[in-house]
Amino acid sequence: MGKFVSGKNNYGGITAKVTETKFPHKPGTPLEPLTRCWTHEVVSGQRVSCLRRFKDYSSPEDYFEAHGKLLATGKLYAKVRSALPDPNAFADALTEVYAADPKYGATLKSIIKAYNLRSAGDV
Repeated sequence: MGKFVSGKNNYGGITAKVTETKFPHKPGTPLEPLTRCWTHEVVSGQRVSCLRRFKDYSSPEDYFEAHGKLLATGKLYAKVRSALPDPNAFADALTEVYAADPKYGATLKSIIKAYNLRSAGDV
């Protein structure tokens, strides 16, 4: 989690748009600049290595703007946003749509707790 940049200036693993894709076997045709990177996914309960296509960004600022917009307005993340302001519920909901690792939410919650990252209103 957060150890590597996947794609040019892609700090969170946003995948590139492609046509005719079927994960994990048929990669599709790229519709935007991308970098192919090996990563790990959990497929049918098994951790597997796979080659994924991650979107390239022109700068870190472009990536973080796109990431923020995706979380704030993306249809896929509506359920996640409804869990706010509870950070634990948010982490659990985020795991369902965001993470390749089914333990993502538990890991995120342990980091929130370890570093006391709750907002002042939650204390």
